[in-house]
Amino acid sequence: MRIRQGSDQHTLQLRSGNSANGCIGAAIGLFGAIFGTVIAGTIFFAHQAAPGMPTPWWILFTPLFFLAIGAFFLATVTRYHATIRQHGPSEVRRLRWLGLSKEEDGFHPSEAHHLLLHTEEKIHRNKNGTSRYRISTLAVVLRDGREVVIGLQRRGGLGGKQPMLDQAGEISYFLGLHLERTGYGAPLGYDIPPGGVAGPPHTWGAQPQHPQYQQHPPQPHPQNPG
Repeated sequence: MRIRQGSDQHTLQLRSGNSANGCIGAAIGLFGAIFGTVIAGTIFFAHQAAPGMPTPWWILFTPLFFLAIGAFFLATVTRYHATIRQHGPSEVRRLRWLGLSKEEDGFHPSEAHHLLLHTEEKIHRNKNGTSRYRISTLAVVLRDGREVVIGLQRRGGLGGKQPMLDQAGEISYFLGLHLERTGYGAPLGYDIPPGGVAGPPHTWGAQPQHPQYQQHPPQPHPQNPG
């Protein structure tokens, strides 16, 4: 997730999504199209040069097949564009299919109850091994129970903290809301308000601290005369 300052100090611009997955698919499609063009061109011109051999016109569509695969991966990318305000209505747009499909939502700070960061772990098994990745969803939970999703992030690998944890802490501090963490990688045994309570930046995502007690040096006891 990318967070940028808005038009004033009371506004944030958020950009997030699973674009990495789409870029990988698009790269595979582009590589397949280039490779298919070379192979198809070689076969096509070889048949053209050989007398009496039929020309396989269908092979010219091979690069288009790979380009369609790459375009499909790009089209399925989900992006979130959110404008978060401290003292006014906030807007969220969910974009899919290269921006052709748009869904709009929003909330007012007075309606917000807390911030929710939920993470799920996905495991894909195939003949080449196992791949794992985590998907985090960041949402504002309103007082009526409705959730407004404002961010999405995917991260591969094992272990580590929840994706978008630092950004969730920043938004939690910006809006003055408690941050609830659930799912994979979240601390155990905490409910609302959870461990990641809104606070200064250096405490984002930190566990609640025990109260500090001031220690005083021992005082000498008065001695009884006699």
